[in-house]
Amino acid sequence: MSPELESRIYARWSEWFGQREDKTKSLMGYGFQHGDGWYELLVRTFERIEPKVGAFNLELAKIGTQFEIIEVKEKFGELRIIAMPTNREIIFAFLDTREESRRICELCGAPGELHTAYSRTLCTGCFYQIME
Repeated sequence: MSPELESRIYARWSEWFGQREDKTKSLMGYGFQHGDGWYELLVRTFERIEPKVGAFNLELAKIGTQFEIIEVKEKFGELRIIAMPTNREIIFAFLDTREESRRICELCGAPGELHTAYSRTLCTGCFYQIME
């Protein structure tokens, strides 16, 4: 994802990416490893889990830890979000996001489809651009 879009996410949810500068503790040191087309999906997902994370962090504070996103990437044509520790509600939100990402072009955000031969979710236009 472009540095500009990454900065917007970090500015809004910085506490979720506490160790992103240390690549030995978080793979977020490599940035968001997907195209700009999934930015809006990512924002919707983070808005959806925001109240859940707030409540979860109150519980986690009792044991001296907090929710942290450690990796966001494309894998097999899907958007994958990995966080630790997490709970059932957050996991289900991430699974919904993974499913929805199969219908959104990773590059431009238009409606797309998973091209299994290439393991990419792309709209027709982006698919043909890549094929050229």
